[in-house]
Amino acid sequence: MVGAGSWWPAALLAALLALGPAQPVPQAPPPAAGPPAANGSLFGGGRPVSAADRLDRLERRLGTLRVGAARAGRRLCLSGLSAQPLTQPAAAQRCRATGGRLLQLETNVKFHLVKGLLADDRPLWVGAGYRKTANDFYWSSGGQRVQVKVQGSAARGAACVVLIMFRTAGHLAAQNCRLPRYFVCEKLLT
Repeated sequence: MVGAGSWWPAALLAALLALGPAQPVPQAPPPAAGPPAANGSLFGGGRPVSAADRLDRLERRLGTLRVGAARAGRRLCLSGLSAQPLTQPAAAQRCRATGGRLLQLETNVKFHLVKGLLADDRPLWVGAGYRKTANDFYWSSGGQRVQVKVQGSAARGAACVVLIMFRTAGHLAAQNCRLPRYFVCEKLLT
């Protein structure tokens, strides 16, 4: 897991996970004359490729992936998981103090990318809350409406949203804003 308080490009994190442990690069015979066989592989058609080349190719591929309003790895950075749990307002303030905001999962692509990076079974605050009535949740950036499992009414303080991945494929749930939870911040770079 990345350290708390540091910012990491999302594509770099995904690439490091995809690479797995470092492997020695086998020595290959020189390529035969003619064009290499094209099999559509991201990593070069079955020929040995160094880890640096794999990382570079994967980072370029992810750089074209649209994630919300930003491109993964090029303009979106994630902080490490917070070192201590905070209430939702305190977590949002901590993110703002570092130039970011609470994580917002506006698209399925971004949701699956982040889910693969975090793999944490604790509820994590995200940047969504209700606007006017219970069950009417939106991203704090003013974006789309959010599908949320309600675990309490907004009148009892369940007005903030957590990402829950324990024993699930991941879902968003409404919880009391005063509960201490861990969180991840995101920063959109210009």
